[in-house]
Amino acid sequence: MNTYPFLKRSSSLLCLVLLVVSCEKEIDIQLDGVEKKYVIEGTVTDQEGGSQVWVSRTKDFAEDNSRTGVSGAIVEISDGNTSYTLQEDENGHYTAPALIGTSGTTYHLSVRIGTEQFSASSNMPQKVSMDSLYTRQEFLFDEMENLPTIDFSDPAGERNYYRFVLYVNDIKKRDIFAYDDDMIDGNSQSISLFYLGDGEEDDDPRNDKIKSGDLVRVQMLCTDAAVYKYFYSLSSSATGNPNGAAPANPVSNLQGGALGYFSAHTVQQQETRVP
Repeated sequence: MNTYPFLKRSSSLLCLVLLVVSCEKEIDIQLDGVEKKYVIEGTVTDQEGGSQVWVSRTKDFAEDNSRTGVSGAIVEISDGNTSYTLQEDENGHYTAPALIGTSGTTYHLSVRIGTEQFSASSNMPQKVSMDSLYTRQEFLFDEMENLPTIDFSDPAGERNYYRFVLYVNDIKKRDIFAYDDDMIDGNSQSISLFYLGDGEEDDDPRNDKIKSGDLVRVQMLCTDAAVYKYFYSLSSSATGNPNGAAPANPVSNLQGGALGYFSAHTVQQQETRVP
């Protein structure tokens, strides 16, 4: 089995412990300009309750990071045969409880806000089995770290894209872990998530590291290429360009000028207690 802690496109770099926001949480996007834009974050999953869309607006840089929900949008998701109109259950949050996605299906999102129209499409790939989750120890930066590690077998001869969402003691961590299979096609893999603390619970990130006794949960998402590119570019924008260029907006699959993404993906998860 290959161990690939340093994939070419890992979006959680050892040398950069910077904070970014994961998919289901509000996304703190640094705009190229000051114009306020709509932000659409939509998902269809193969799990009950996984079809939902957040509609919000960006804020000025000096404002807080709370989500500014947009009410009254007309939000629809279609699978090519059946169209679902999502219902707003709170400010800016739209859901379709009856819609449970299936692999191999392309889903189409439509959002209308007043006279503005936004759309996107996403194909739900086949699920790649998450074989196991455990933690391993590695000596990093003069300290011993507990690294969540996922074992799985990448299918040979096809392009696959993965994203992992980390929870520690039921708290979702903001780091983005996005991978493609350019260097792992067809191989059994052990991927370690280099989470070294993000300071979310404490001003000092070192106090937020994974410790003995912690409950670690990881969701493994199989996404399409466009969604992978979005999260990879979002992470790159947050961590900065090594050439010193100003960060750009993430590469979105949305049409019409909104920020954000629409993702049809499979979900599976496991949890483990750190020894």
